[in-house]
Amino acid sequence: MLIHDSQQFDENSVKFPVYESASMQNDPDNFHIGMDNGSPVVTTAVTHPTAEKVYWVLLDENHDEVCRYDAIVSKSRNIEVNLPHAFAKKIQLQQWKLQVYAYEN
Repeated sequence: MLIHDSQQFDENSVKFPVYESASMQNDPDNFHIGMDNGSPVVTTAVTHPTAEKVYWVLLDENHDEVCRYDAIVSKSRNIEVNLPHAFAKKIQLQQWKLQVYAYEN
């Protein structure tokens, strides 16, 4: 029987193959068993003074669009975006960028 165990609880286990999402497992400050890969929340200020609805675009290191979604602006003039851990980490490291654009009200 093949057992993958990233925490080495089983002495006969085999390491997981290397993959990009494994970066969350190598983040000792945040990783825990049962961690939700989509749990990081990125909070971003909305600079447009009256926008109620915006769309945000996630750009990679080559300025290529990764994804885009709509968001409702909170009373505190922020939006909260749930992203996969690997994406949030790249924003934190300033490798990727989250841009926010206002819709016409």
